[in-house]
Amino acid sequence: MDEQAQRVAENEILFRQVNEHVVGGGRRPAESFEIICDPSDTVRVRQAVQEAGLDYDSAEISFVPEFTQEIDAPTAEKLFKIIEALEDSDDVQNVYSNFDASDEVLASVG
Repeated sequence: MDEQAQRVAENEILFRQVNEHVVGGGRRPAESFEIICDPSDTVRVRQAVQEAGLDYDSAEISFVPEFTQEIDAPTAEKLFKIIEALEDSDDVQNVYSNFDASDEVLASVG
């Protein structure tokens, strides 16, 4: 079995094991997984990943928006300035947002 096929097989095993432990969702990027579940299920999901014998980069709880808001280039510029100012503050630990910007908008903002 080549490396690509091995990765696909491992991904399928992981999703089956996770789905047995918790009802949730997941996104499948090209090289990694992002598993989304209720925060109370984090330990069970992490255990399922470990039982599958797969390594993971992190297991953390994060805010995920239930809906996103599409933004245009002028709004993106303003929003990124606000986010940058918040991130530069020593009093701020994390910054979360629910915006969604197209590739064209992101490219125009830089």
